[in-house]
Amino acid sequence: MDDAVRETYVSKDSMEEWLELLSEKRQVIFYGPPGTGKTFIAQRLAKILTQHEQHVKLIQFHPSYTYEEFIEGLRPELTGEENQQLSVKVEPGIFSMLCDEARKPENQEKSYILIIDEINRANTAKVFGELLYALEYRNTPVPLPYSKKKLIVPDNIYLIGTMNTTDRSLAQIDFALRRRFQFIPFSTKETESVLKNYLLDNEPEMAWVADLVNKVNEMIDDPDISIGHSYFIGQELTMAKLKRIWKYQIMPYLEECFVHDRQRLEQFQLASLLETGVEEDE
Repeated sequence: MDDAVRETYVSKDSMEEWLELLSEKRQVIFYGPPGTGKTFIAQRLAKILTQHEQHVKLIQFHPSYTYEEFIEGLRPELTGEENQQLSVKVEPGIFSMLCDEARKPENQEKSYILIIDEINRANTAKVFGELLYALEYRNTPVPLPYSKKKLIVPDNIYLIGTMNTTDRSLAQIDFALRRRFQFIPFSTKETESVLKNYLLDNEPEMAWVADLVNKVNEMIDDPDISIGHSYFIGQELTMAKLKRIWKYQIMPYLEECFVHDRQRLEQFQLASLLETGVEEDE
């Protein structure tokens, strides 16, 4: 836990609370704007809980992701001499294989975690299928349509989803699935100290950038599209680098957010912000 707090710059109280929520419900979703560290913190919590990197799997949902990839499905297979015959066979999906691994007698005291990045970008009702029932009633066999085998989700399986609230068109997640998860907000308000603490430790002369980002988020006044701290972390931040980040990442992002209100964009130009607010020498 102490290592995770040092690496993420998130408070120990928050990390412990999120870990407790995950342990209680076994299914949580981190939701917030991009750049707030949702996936990174999900990986660190998974590492704490499992104590074994091989017990953590990460996948990313997208509009074409299917039940067949996640639970089970039919796969084409070339057979016969010189692979000239085409047949199909039932193959388990990644979640079914993880459940089978976790249910082995030698693994029942170990924890396994599946991180689903961008969980709201797929049709979750179709992808999860019978899993909606199996998640709520752990250890209850649920028949599968292709193999006729039973899907059993054991108690030592945990799911962490991440959800980008900026993508409003995909933000509505199936309510049956929503009821089975605890939702943990990752707003820039809750993580605003992360950038400041990181810069004070690593780039103290650029610590004023945290105040700049907080000011911009106040101007945006919408927690779903605020600017996250990850844009400015993990690299040597100089004034020249800040200008490039702002020009090629922040401004294009804001142009997309304010596509119907482009007159607002001028106030977010870095030069304008530095003239009217936070100074470099703060």
